[in-house]
Amino acid sequence: MESRPQSRRWLSRIVGGGAFVALGALAVNSVPSLAVAWVVVVLLLTVYLFAFEIVAVDVAAPALAAKVVGREEAASALADLTEADRIVSGGRSVKSAESYDSVIRPLAASIGATPGASRAAVDAGYAPHSHQVGQTGKVVNPSLYVAMGISGAIQHLAGMRTSRVIVAVNTDAEAAIFQHATYGIVGDLFTVGPLLKSEFEALD
Repeated sequence: MESRPQSRRWLSRIVGGGAFVALGALAVNSVPSLAVAWVVVVLLLTVYLFAFEIVAVDVAAPALAAKVVGREEAASALADLTEADRIVSGGRSVKSAESYDSVIRPLAASIGATPGASRAAVDAGYAPHSHQVGQTGKVVNPSLYVAMGISGAIQHLAGMRTSRVIVAVNTDAEAAIFQHATYGIVGDLFTVGPLLKSEFEALD
């Protein structure tokens, strides 16, 4: 298994609830150009295209009668994991389905990403099997893969290690995922996740 130690970068370190420096205003003293490069990457990845069509309709009196003849669920705007250009995945550290819905999904939505999950998170019932990334789930190859609280088990790496840019967030600085990450943040996903979401939304 190939690792990329030369490409590993530490953007920030959070210890015991210490302050996190938001990526949008990050200043890395040892590698100042890295902070600039990272913000540029984020800016490029958070460009969205929306198309709206406004149609004027004149309805003559009396008002038209209407009745509900059926209901159809709106098609999801999210790409399937195997086709997604951006993915935000949660691991066992998410701790519950409620936390997955309140941290992972909103973070994914802030950059137009598809939510994913590790096998451990799926087995624990935090996310559906359709979200599972890995050898026993779906093999993905996005431009951006954000691993939140994922340790980097071999079967998970087999499904996402070819991602162009991998951002890992984990409280364990020795987690295997960091050996494959382009950027790493040592910190609690419950602290880092909302801060990243706020920074990404501010870039819109």
